[in-house]
Amino acid sequence: MEENKNTILLEEIHKELDLVQACITRMGNKSSLVKGWTYALITGIIALFGNTVNILFICGVIIVICIYFWYANAFYLKQSRLYRYKYAWIIKMRPKGIRKHLYNLDPYELEMMEDKRRYQTKPNKKTKEKNNHKIVKKTAPKIKEKLKLSKDDKAKIRDYKKSKETIRVMFDKPYTLIWFYGFPIVIALIVAICHLVKC
Repeated sequence: MEENKNTILLEEIHKELDLVQACITRMGNKSSLVKGWTYALITGIIALFGNTVNILFICGVIIVICIYFWYANAFYLKQSRLYRYKYAWIIKMRPKGIRKHLYNLDPYELEMMEDKRRYQTKPNKKTKEKNNHKIVKKTAPKIKEKLKLSKDDKAKIRDYKKSKETIRVMFDKPYTLIWFYGFPIVIALIVAICHLVKC
């Protein structure tokens, strides 16, 4: 009976992989949609208000739009990356009979990540308290399969990934987002500076 409880049907694994793959596809579609809306809005603003509104105001609006959609695009790419970690974990762990977090689609579930090196924790040397941990970047090649974290640690890791990780993706290699969103920002800054110099 215990073997039957720990056994996962192949259909269950395929269904879970399909759900995760659907999330990855959805994040990719949203990322492409954000890119399309960025230049569509910039073009529309220039076409509609280029001759009627102050140039400095238009440049400011373009910069704000680019920064906002840049962050949104990075967020969706980060979500897609987390789901890929989850996908790899499912392929590796489900055939072993592990039913924990079955059909769990939370991208921030640390225990379902194949690559946990970025979110490892270690004790704070100053306080030397067991439950007081700080987030550090793990560089060692060998890591444990399971992490025993307290609720406070998990909360810190979630906040870390929701804020700093999204910003890191904005400037991550191969720097495609920097070129895509940085180009109109630089152009808007150049136009604004030239306008101020002429004035």
